[in-house]
Amino acid sequence: MSVYLLCITPPYKHARHYVGWTEERTVDHRVNQHLSGGCKATPLVIAALMAGSRVTLARRWEGDEFDRTFERRLKERGGKARARRCPLCGAKRRKANP
Repeated sequence: MSVYLLCITPPYKHARHYVGWTEERTVDHRVNQHLSGGCKATPLVIAALMAGSRVTLARRWEGDEFDRTFERRLKERGGKARARRCPLCGAKRRKANP
């Protein structure tokens, strides 16, 4: 099982991140489904890509302990908590505030 964090740059409306879950051991196949815009892609990612945003795999958690419960906890913490877990946004924040 795996959980992943996609970073949306520039943000699409209110959305800066997307957290997803897959039963697969690695996230690569599921993330490619999102980025290809096929029937398995989430509407948020499709809309962000169509609006010209870049969607990047920012972080992955792989292993048996990273299940739907872990994904749900990340989502319940809200957007600011996800941004703190995003190495791409965290790097931008550190550069802007030395």
